[in-house]
Amino acid sequence: MLDDRNTSTECTAVKCTYDHDKLLLRCPPLEVTLSSNEGHLLLALIEGATDKEDLISRVWGDRGLIVSDSSYYKALHTLRHYLSEVGLDRSILKTLPRRGVVLLLKIEKVSGETSTDDAPAPIEHDINVHEPDNVSSAHETVPAPVHPPFESRARQDFHLADIPDTPAVHADMINTSPENSIRRRLHRTAYALILLLGAALPLYYAYITFTQPVELEEWRVLWQSGNTQLHVELGEQSSKDDILASLSVFNASVGTAGVNYYVKKTLSELLISCEKPDSKGEALCTNYLIIEQKK
Repeated sequence: MLDDRNTSTECTAVKCTYDHDKLLLRCPPLEVTLSSNEGHLLLALIEGATDKEDLISRVWGDRGLIVSDSSYYKALHTLRHYLSEVGLDRSILKTLPRRGVVLLLKIEKVSGETSTDDAPAPIEHDINVHEPDNVSSAHETVPAPVHPPFESRARQDFHLADIPDTPAVHADMINTSPENSIRRRLHRTAYALILLLGAALPLYYAYITFTQPVELEEWRVLWQSGNTQLHVELGEQSSKDDILASLSVFNASVGTAGVNYYVKKTLSELLISCEKPDSKGEALCTNYLIIEQKK
């Protein structure tokens, strides 16, 4: 049997009702509108759910959401706050060690503005319930007048018995602020774009060069000496000396042997130098890429 000392007797003179369509909890003359997660949690408790995994499934899983245990414990704490807003004692949500939580007061589920005069009756369970040693059984009713913002009180009123003392849970609760999450996603996206651009640029140049034969009119031979050729795009205005001087940062001989293809864009230059080996086989090509920083 439940210990009578841990049950609330302050609201037995009124009938408490909950309208899930409006998320409205009423214990006349007080009422409060719940947030979505706490509203679904209260509905599940009213309908008799007590197991932790069952509650998580009904509150979040049925809506296709996957959450950590910290979300469950936070919802329990917030629901206790809402109960105190209508004059109920927080202890009517009783923790079942290693199992879940049970609602000790009958709250009638209604639709619309239905109201009744029946007195509420506590729910009886054939289980032995023992509060953990570190759970206070004192009544912590919160008066209706003049409250500081809920967000500022939430951190002060946490029931530590509801939150396992594990580093993983604490880290999850600390690092879930929307600002930190958005900032981390932006940093990861920017870093990925930089890496993608750096890898894609030489591949793009190689693609536009080798997917078209050199005989097409988009290319022209700027310079030729023996077996050495320098091909540039049809509209390229740079001279041979300008090109070789620019690419001399790699080696003074770059572009002076084999067949070379030069492409210049706004912030980059690419030279593909191909040499045919003496023995039969495919030409060996080397890419020389210069990327300038935008000023």
